[in-house]
Amino acid sequence: MSAEVAKALPPSILALFAPRPPIEFKPPVKKGKARPYTGVGALLGEFESRDESAAAKEAWRPYVTLIERRAKAKAARKAAFDAYQLAARERYDPGNDDERPGDPFRTIFVGRLPHSMDSEGLIALFKPYGPIIRATVVKERLDERGEARTAGAGGADGGERRDGSGGEEGRGDRRRRDRQGRSRAHG
Repeated sequence: MSAEVAKALPPSILALFAPRPPIEFKPPVKKGKARPYTGVGALLGEFESRDESAAAKEAWRPYVTLIERRAKAKAARKAAFDAYQLAARERYDPGNDDERPGDPFRTIFVGRLPHSMDSEGLIALFKPYGPIIRATVVKERLDERGEARTAGAGGADGGERRDGSGGEEGRGDRRRRDRQGRSRAHG
């Protein structure tokens, strides 16, 4: 830096350009003696013995891929389902079924019921068309619509009871049946 420039700079800036003190002398680091080259014989003690190897082999679990894991789970589900089916076949006795609706010619299946409909409401709905033995409301877990079946007694079969009702009024909403027996809401 020239003398003229040095005179123009303030002392705080000039301190940045001042020379540093000399580096203090340190003796060079002495190199240690390198270890001699050896073969693999010196490392034999680090390997496991045959007994340790057998124990490790028994404890070793092979890596299972995702496809193998899914196949194993699928096989387990299939085995559980087969066991369930076998038990269900042994329990199956259609002659002693309590849920059986009775005579199929005197049974009406009603669909698309309101959520609030129960067995008593269904009996009250179909009572004017003949005596009712039993009314069952089936609620599906996934589908929110209810379905029902009514079993009648006496001479009236399901077709006469269904055709005799031009429309039903259950819990405030009026429903009407068309010729195929489908229930339709109307005014």
